[in-house]
Amino acid sequence: AASKDGATKRLTDVKGYTGAHKERFDADSGKGKGKEGREDVAKNEGYVSGYKNADTYDEAKK
Repeated sequence: AASKDGATKRLTDVKGYTGAHKERFDADSGKGKGKEGREDVAKNEGYVSGYKNADTYDEAKK
């Protein structure tokens, strides 16, 4: 069961949060989003980070 005391309400009030911290809690319910709110999941595929045309080599060769 979630705590409803004043400290919990202040700590989960996202209006005062900035940057990535404000993404950790749902703005409507105040509930935590879990790992999705804390981590940027990057695709570690290929040999160049940020390459936008992945899987297009075979299409261009046709």
